[in-house]
Amino acid sequence: MKNTSRPSEIKWDIQYLRTIKFVAVLFSFFLINNYVSAQEFPSEVFHPGTAILEGDKRVSGKLKYDLDNNIIQVINNGVVHTYTAQKVIFFIIEDQVLGITRKFYSLPYAETNYQTMMFFELLVEGDLTLLGREYIDTRTTSANNYYYYRNYWVESYVLRTSFYFLKKGGEIKFFTPKKRELLDLVMADRSNEIKQFIKKRRFDIEKPDDLIAVTKFYNSLNEQ
Repeated sequence: MKNTSRPSEIKWDIQYLRTIKFVAVLFSFFLINNYVSAQEFPSEVFHPGTAILEGDKRVSGKLKYDLDNNIIQVINNGVVHTYTAQKVIFFIIEDQVLGITRKFYSLPYAETNYQTMMFFELLVEGDLTLLGREYIDTRTTSANNYYYYRNYWVESYVLRTSFYFLKKGGEIKFFTPKKRELLDLVMADRSNEIKQFIKKRRFDIEKPDDLIAVTKFYNSLNEQ
């Protein structure tokens, strides 16, 4: 017996499928938004830490930093204290997000024509010191929608680092993570050794861990 469907039934089936697709799309966006909102960055939470202030005053407690405004907040005895980079010598935190110990110094830097005190994270200390300032960047990527057969754009947030070099007796210099700048300007006196080291290890100097390793290697050459 031939199976036939009434036009009303076919129309209902199409509407049902569209509803299922719509719900699936909403659910996918819900998952993505939950993931983005659930992301937690080190600058957004308080960490166990200690700050050394002017006059060798020590303040310990839960510490939160803001590199954009160059301030820190310390919860001590239930009271929140705020300190600017002008009042802080350095601070150390036990990063609860990254799971590492981090040290930041307050140093003079001329971001424009005006020099001011800013917080820098100490990444490598030596004849050539590597400093960093983290920031949260927005990344837009394309994702497939398997129900409507089209792409849509998804925004996510990633933690990035701006790099700076400091030579003994010199000034802090912003570093654009380019291999040519590293070899010709920053580490010109050891250019050949550094070039071979990067090639052998297949390092990408845009990655903090790789640039840290290269800087440590450079300092080790000067210690020989």
